[in-house]
Amino acid sequence: MMSPCSPLKVRANQVVVCSLAAGEAVHETAKNEVARTRRAGNRGCIENLLLLIAFLATLGQVPPQLGRRQQLQKSLAVRFLGMDVPRMAQHWLRAWGRLRWWRARCGHAKGPRCANLQRATADGHTPAGIMVLCEQMGAMAYELLISDCDGVLVDSEILADQVMREALASFVPSATLEHLLETTFGQTTREVLRRVEERFALQLPETLLAQIQARSEALIQAQVQPIAGVREALEQIPLPLAVASNSRRHTVIASVERVGLTARAAGRIFSADMVERPKPAPDVYLLAARTAGVAPERCLVIEDSPTGAAAAVAAGMQVLGFTGASHIPPAHGDTLRRIGVLEMFDNMRDLPALFERLAQKRAG
Repeated sequence: MMSPCSPLKVRANQVVVCSLAAGEAVHETAKNEVARTRRAGNRGCIENLLLLIAFLATLGQVPPQLGRRQQLQKSLAVRFLGMDVPRMAQHWLRAWGRLRWWRARCGHAKGPRCANLQRATADGHTPAGIMVLCEQMGAMAYELLISDCDGVLVDSEILADQVMREALASFVPSATLEHLLETTFGQTTREVLRRVEERFALQLPETLLAQIQARSEALIQAQVQPIAGVREALEQIPLPLAVASNSRRHTVIASVERVGLTARAAGRIFSADMVERPKPAPDVYLLAARTAGVAPERCLVIEDSPTGAAAAVAAGMQVLGFTGASHIPPAHGDTLRRIGVLEMFDNMRDLPALFERLAQKRAG
């Protein structure tokens, strides 16, 4: 199955469609064929344009397994005639749209009526609409949205803290442990235990790490809930989605599935056990950007923890801070701002408008 960011090369009519994120150049053979077609005269050019229109029309029939239809179409850039779309091509696209509009209005087609056809064009479900969306994508300020998992997609940090408190209750005074957990959330379990040993000059049992991980994962699998409104909010962001977490991979995959974002983030789920250094090192974020073929500075990250925010900032990415999960301590937004987080929000319903404002500001 082809992912939304996979390059598509249609050699039959020498149209090259490829992901904006990949930033690939038009294939040299396509340029040569275009030059030959131009020399052959208008007839060959018109034939190629008609093939282009037919191909663009098929983009409206994207299988749902590839994700939202509009998301796929917005993520593709049509590169035809070496990015030099001639006026004749624009004319044919406009003519095709007018013909469909007339046929729908007069009842000569099984397709949507006039109002629905105009809506489809605005949403990018017709060739003319796709061309407009491709132009808009060329000016997009961001090309990839990367979300942390725990505390952003699912409200799991509070469950992990509960297990940690129970496991360390016999080793560490409760008041001191509370403060330590507030300053270490977002870090791996191994790192938290190392900090405990260092802070209290302890030698914890070697089996404690595996016990905490097993108990945390079981509790999260049984009780974790998605952050309210997160799926609906992310579906309104017109970017490919990646997930980058400090948890173990199978736990992240299960959480993404719980939220209902498995198809949306397919092939772009990254975890601490996939890199040499977990957060706050930037490795997992750099891996996400590299896999998607996007420059770090064109990535927008959503984080809830100082650990994750520091990792994203170190990767050269811009970061939004989410402070609406159950575990967030008071004045947490100030901590994130000192790290370099751009904006804070505590309700996922605010994310689409916040993204639009940031994108316009950066592009303008």
